[in-house]
Amino acid sequence: MKDKPMTKYLNSVLFPSLMNCTNRLTMNKATISTLVFCLALGSAEIIGAGAACSGANSSGYFSSLGDRPAKPEFISHKPYVLEIKTNGYDINLESYLRQDRTTVVEFGAWWCGPCIAFKHRAVNLNAWPSDLDLIMVDLDYRLPDGESIQSPAGRYVDKNGGKTLPCFLLYKGKQFGKALPFEGQGLDYILNEARRL
Repeated sequence: MKDKPMTKYLNSVLFPSLMNCTNRLTMNKATISTLVFCLALGSAEIIGAGAACSGANSSGYFSSLGDRPAKPEFISHKPYVLEIKTNGYDINLESYLRQDRTTVVEFGAWWCGPCIAFKHRAVNLNAWPSDLDLIMVDLDYRLPDGESIQSPAGRYVDKNGGKTLPCFLLYKGKQFGKALPFEGQGLDYILNEARRL
């Protein structure tokens, strides 16, 4: 009998990653948060647990301050999915919102397990629908010593009542609609709230 993709993923990626974490006694809050977020989204296949084990090093933010990019980086995964790595710099969020579209803006950070899981599901597993725009904003730049430079773009989260990461802000065109702080809700909930705007 052929393994299903989920079984293959669990056996080849997730379980070895978790065992590696527990063997090294480094299962941290980010790993646990990733697991909880995956259960909230209803699918273990979105877990980026291997990245969360050692401080989310999958984001590639291991460089010296001298190597820090001179500006934010923009990665277009699809015409309707944009990733912004602020690298600790400010951004003008409104300039990336499209007037004729509803947009979900997810604010996260390299150390945030649920943020990593959300990105994995939305981008790597192609779970994001084409009728909504998605902008993922990574607010922190990781320094070699593990400290971070936080982007002033965090003001968007602060001014709209966000207290946790990930924080989801919903926009209809360029008009702010509502904030959805992360409380374990699933992807379907986020998509339904965005479509109600």
